[in-house]
Amino acid sequence: MRPLTFAIAKEMLPLGPKPVIQLVAEEVISAGLKDILLVVGNRKEAIGEHFAALQEVEGVFADPALTIRYACQPEPRGLGHAVLCAEGLVEGDFVVAFGDATIAGREIGGLIRRMLRVHERMAAAGTVAVQRVPAGETRRYGVIRPGEEHNVTCTGEVALCILCACAPPYSHEDTEITERVPA
Repeated sequence: MRPLTFAIAKEMLPLGPKPVIQLVAEEVISAGLKDILLVVGNRKEAIGEHFAALQEVEGVFADPALTIRYACQPEPRGLGHAVLCAEGLVEGDFVVAFGDATIAGREIGGLIRRMLRVHERMAAAGTVAVQRVPAGETRRYGVIRPGEEHNVTCTGEVALCILCACAPPYSHEDTEITERVPA
């Protein structure tokens, strides 16, 4: 993505007419979630400015029930650290969505809704979406290895929260749901 990301946060790179992070937020909102906490790094003021402008003028972002908050990740130390930066700002179950990767499918927010239903039905400690990638490509992604009794082993940048996907471009139709990770 370099040299583009020298001048602009990769989350703000356009995918069609919108920045990728806006498309991700639209997926989350379409799944029925109204409280969004964006964990952003230093020098990512453009993200906050973008969403502030959207909340003043545009469709789903102008919904008065929608809350967009921010937490700062002072240095890039990976996804797990980003989740820790949100500690104390989130209660109960939550969704982790990558701000630089969308999930393609037949309906916006469909995968997140499915995962939330499975998570609730199974009373899971965590629900993870994964996508198969060719064996030769696994070095580029986080890897989940299924174990016994629905336990998983993770290597790379994979979140054991409600939402985690491993291989862009994400496709709702190609995604499996790990149904139970015991508490």
